Amino acid sequence: MLSDRRIRTGLMLVAFLLSSSVSGYVLATLMATRPVDNSPQFKGTFTMTLNVHDVEDFCAWQILITYDPAKIGVIAAVSGEFVGAEPIDPYKGVFTKNADISGELLLGGSIITGTPKSGDGTLAIVTFGYYTEDYVLPEVASTAKTYWINSQQGKLEFALGTLIFG
Repeated sequence: MLSDRRIRTGLMLVAFLLSSSVSGYVLATLMATRPVDNSPQFKGTFTMTLNVHDVEDFCAWQILITYDPAKIGVIAAVSGEFVGAEPIDPYKGVFTKNADISGELLLGGSIITGTPKSGDGTLAIVTFGYYTEDYVLPEVASTAKTYWINSQQGKLEFALGTLIFG
């Protein structure tokens, strides 16, 4: 009789310990705080289309776009039809290097596996989001980081009217 009481007490103690740990876990998950997203939210979006006009022997390109990161952020950059197609792959299409902190977006693409192109077309489409209504549109930096390359691997600057933004 004494051993039955000890077994019953032991089983009740085990049941109590198991139920208290399970209920504690359930309460902890129910009462857990959700992380708060303090990052600024976009009020709206706009797109910037990078087009080329009347180019010859076009093989690769690179463009540096500058913007105010306090007012604008980059959402996406996709390849246009002129040098590649989606999905983006390392040999054909567009590459991006985004530095939202510094307000620079480096875009580029190439036709490594194909023949050079001539004519008109879209290089890339960039989607931006704006945090405030008083933003200034992004600009192409006229530095050594904005150029195109021909089939002889000559590095050429975009002539006036060759690179068009829409």
